[in-house]
Amino acid sequence: MVLRLTKRTAMMKKERRPLAEERVLVLAPTPRDAALSRDILVHARLECEACLDLDELCSELAAGAGAVLLTEEALAHDRHDCLVRYIKNQPGWSDLPILLLAEHGGDSALAVSSMELLGNVTVLEQPVRVTTLISALRTALKARRRQYELRDQIEAQALLAAIIQCSADAIISKTLEGTIISWNAGAERLFGYSAAEAIDQPITLIIPPERLDEEPAIIERLVRGETIEHFETVRIAKSGKRLDISLTISPVRDNTGKIIAASKVARDITDRNRAQHRPKLASGSIVPESLRRAVRVTLWEVNNSPVV
Repeated sequence: MVLRLTKRTAMMKKERRPLAEERVLVLAPTPRDAALSRDILVHARLECEACLDLDELCSELAAGAGAVLLTEEALAHDRHDCLVRYIKNQPGWSDLPILLLAEHGGDSALAVSSMELLGNVTVLEQPVRVTTLISALRTALKARRRQYELRDQIEAQALLAAIIQCSADAIISKTLEGTIISWNAGAERLFGYSAAEAIDQPITLIIPPERLDEEPAIIERLVRGETIEHFETVRIAKSGKRLDISLTISPVRDNTGKIIAASKVARDITDRNRAQHRPKLASGSIVPESLRRAVRVTLWEVNNSPVV
């Protein structure tokens, strides 16, 4: 359940990914060179944005980019403090690909310093064949897409974690060996154990002795890939109080589809069960036998008392 929701959210984000994140930002030494580069990339069906200077390029980076294409001359004419600052401030998932066209390839002093300052730099020696340039850009864009997919997964996991933590229900995950690996705020409220107290403990922490045989049967069904819904049972809180619980238990799979854990959603139904079994005095409801006897005695006395 957890992994499926995470993957679905990440896939939705991927489908909505803006074109800005797929484009190549180009910084050439002259407007004519920039226009020529743009024509080449558009002909190869690559999204492209030509920038007049590094300030404009850094501004465009804020909207997203798949890769950056720079020339040695453009870097030499402009201070690249803003680009260095952008690279240093990237989030952990990001490693912006930069392609640098240099006259002497990797032997260029500027190319060497750029690789040290900008990190993920691929140096292509000028003049470069168009096919080589396009191939290098497509490789860079493919790597960048994987970075954006990682970002989407991280954000989806963070969203899912926030939803789980804020849920009124107790949501617990455990290994197939029965060790608790997550414990949300709802579980803390319901069972009285803090997350620090519960995590790494066996799930039998909250199972009463007479119910221990339920656990192997549950694990056996999970390993077969089954989801167990609305399983009503009894669990024990830290205080010793017994709770009537409705459980929904789902297998958790890794990226290969292998079942690696279980996710449990527990809802307290103690009050509901008590209400269902509570005797009522309304018409047609259950009346205690002691009250029935008292009513019969009273009616007999009324019917057999002398008339005054």
